Amino acid sequence: MAEQVSYRNEKSVFFAKGSAVTGRRRIGIPSPAPQVACLEYVAALIIMPSLDKMSGTEILSVGKKMFYGGFAFLPLLWLVNVIYLWPTLKRTDVPVQLRRYLVYSIAGCLTWFIITTTWYALYVNKRVVWGATADHITVVIPKGV
Repeated sequence: MAEQVSYRNEKSVFFAKGSAVTGRRRIGIPSPAPQVACLEYVAALIIMPSLDKMSGTEILSVGKKMFYGGFAFLPLLWLVNVIYLWPTLKRTDVPVQLRRYLVYSIAGCLTWFIITTTWYALYVNKRVVWGATADHITVVIPKGV
């Protein structure tokens, strides 16, 4: 068996040299608990830093940056912020302000989703009635009606 080299840490994804496409191939994902396995797998796929080695103030800094980054029309960053940092709320060294940023991230993501869904529903149902105005704001004009 090929020598296993840890790409991130011992509890994350292990890779072995020798894949023709990327130079590495995934061998396995050991996890300390089944409920954490999915989050560790997603974090390992997008190569996010391990939160186990970060201090509470560093985690707060990451959460704050991701929260304010969501205001740059990146609402999925709010969702990633919540999914990535929510498990760290159980730690005792994490500041209390992190919960506030995560709750605001959930609220921002839901608000953005509601606004976008409402706009899409209005546009799809009223495009024909709006006439030329709808044609001016349309990137791709659908054929048919």
